Amino acid sequence: MSYDISIVSQTTRVPSWSEVLGGLPAEFGDASLLTLQGGAVEPSEPLATDECYVVGIDDVMSIGLTPMPFGSEDLPPDLAEFAPNLPADLRAEVATRWLEAGYDLALTSTMGRTAYDPKLMAALAAALATVVRGYVYVSTPWRLGGTYLPRGVYSPAEFLTGVGFDILQGRESEQPIAPQPPVPQIRPSAT
Repeated sequence: MSYDISIVSQTTRVPSWSEVLGGLPAEFGDASLLTLQGGAVEPSEPLATDECYVVGIDDVMSIGLTPMPFGSEDLPPDLAEFAPNLPADLRAEVATRWLEAGYDLALTSTMGRTAYDPKLMAALAAALATVVRGYVYVSTPWRLGGTYLPRGVYSPAEFLTGVGFDILQGRESEQPIAPQPPVPQIRPSAT
């Protein structure tokens, strides 16, 4: 089974790999275990758009990371289908900011190479969304580890709580997992 997740950026600056590592949930543990391959990987430089990177642990490279240009032709035509869990005004604001950012970050995994893939995918998605002050877009329902998260757009904390993973222990969490630092929720402007 393959899982694809997009990170809905709300900032125009593409993050660096060192920023992504710094955004990992504290529960993930030792970020130095993660390696990134592909493209020109300079930890302090922004990831290159249209470059494919691969992320893994202990030389098992199992998750693809691709920063891609994002324009109006990439926006889902039906915002209600894109983010059914958000109110209409917030959906529109998130979509507008995504277009202004001009890129998204795609994560892809076959979720079959290692038992650690779901945890790594969840941690990376939350870290990326935290760093770009954005959201995790789950385009197909997440059905891993006995959890179900429907299609929608989630803050990093909502996503980690929704997928139910204790990132460090690999078991369902009894406490909500919050990313460090917290991402402010976008509220509709009063116009």
